[in-house]
Amino acid sequence: MALMVLLKGLLLSLVIAVPVYYLASKGVRARFFLLGALAWVVAIIAKVVAVIPAGSFAQFIKKHGIMPEIGLSLYSGLLTGVFECGFVLLFVLYIKSLNNGKWNDLLGFGVGFAAPESIIPGVAFLIFGAVLLMSPEVVNQISPEVRDLAIPAANLKGFLMVVASMVERAGAIVLHTFTVLLIFLAVRKREWKWFWIAFVYKFAVDATSSNLKFAFGDAVFTSAGTLWLVEVIMLVFDILALFGILYLKKHKWEENNEKGS
Repeated sequence: MALMVLLKGLLLSLVIAVPVYYLASKGVRARFFLLGALAWVVAIIAKVVAVIPAGSFAQFIKKHGIMPEIGLSLYSGLLTGVFECGFVLLFVLYIKSLNNGKWNDLLGFGVGFAAPESIIPGVAFLIFGAVLLMSPEVVNQISPEVRDLAIPAANLKGFLMVVASMVERAGAIVLHTFTVLLIFLAVRKREWKWFWIAFVYKFAVDATSSNLKFAFGDAVFTSAGTLWLVEVIMLVFDILALFGILYLKKHKWEENNEKGS
């Protein structure tokens, strides 16, 4: 069990370490990664603050059947679009060094924005795995319900679920980077349709993900088949985002758009 926990932590850490290392080797400075991570932190804090008063209302309407689960999924998607796209826009508008970044720099900002979502759980699983290796009895202090949801089993099912988590994080990096590039393009060209494409895209991704989790419930955490079904569905968004990045690079990111050159 401890080795599977360590493996999950290692894979979640590697999935962000690899693109960071690659872009750093291409000359991307640390400030772009750090600014991306800071933008994520600010956006999430603002999102949590906004959810606190709205959360009880959402639970109330769910309890009384006023809003179906798809409505709550749309609500979640809207919050993601507003805060994640909104704060990236503010960073691009008001941080000059970021606004003047070149293509690889902006990729670094996008990867940095996605980084905390991999680093935080990755490090947490590595620490917990190390604790389990040194003190296996710790697992007995965790309730069976939490253990089943949070700790991957030491078998094929557990391995498949660990790999699925890595795939999900890799897809998130692509998604975040794509929408970040769209927002940069909107500011650079003063064509705000690109911002709204990013907004709608994040809204659609988060709403779909939330609705799938509502639909499948705890099976997303306990069934490898269910988790992979969700990942395959979300992979459609990941592939679209990847092709979107390639399209922007080839057709929209002309040399005169590189303000830092």
